[in-house]
Amino acid sequence: MHLKNWWKKSRNIDEEICKRIGLKTEFFNFILEELILPKLNIVEESKYANKISEAYTISKEFDEKDTPFIALALKLKVPIWTNDKSMIEYGIKSQAYLALDTETLIKALKGELKLSDWTTIRKELKVKYGL
Repeated sequence: MHLKNWWKKSRNIDEEICKRIGLKTEFFNFILEELILPKLNIVEESKYANKISEAYTISKEFDEKDTPFIALALKLKVPIWTNDKSMIEYGIKSQAYLALDTETLIKALKGELKLSDWTTIRKELKVKYGL
């Protein structure tokens, strides 16, 4: 998914996020557009190309179109924010990567979970998804 498509898709969840964390949409948009997006880096595929094969092997278990996201997460050793249940569940089962749903990300933003503590997050998601 290109950044433009991601941006359109992410805009659809603004209201949900704002409702859950108690922010006005305008304030959330300001934070996103002025503080977060300017700090985002577009990573060229060549930077994570060495993880594409491994990511394809993983993602074909649920959705091959997720290969670039898995590859980048593997390369950078960072979690993926998604509400794709299949991606989250496979990440928990395989422990090859960590995928967070919005609710879990919000808990981390509120300080209730540490994003660096993948073991605790996986345990919580395991219970939540009945695995």
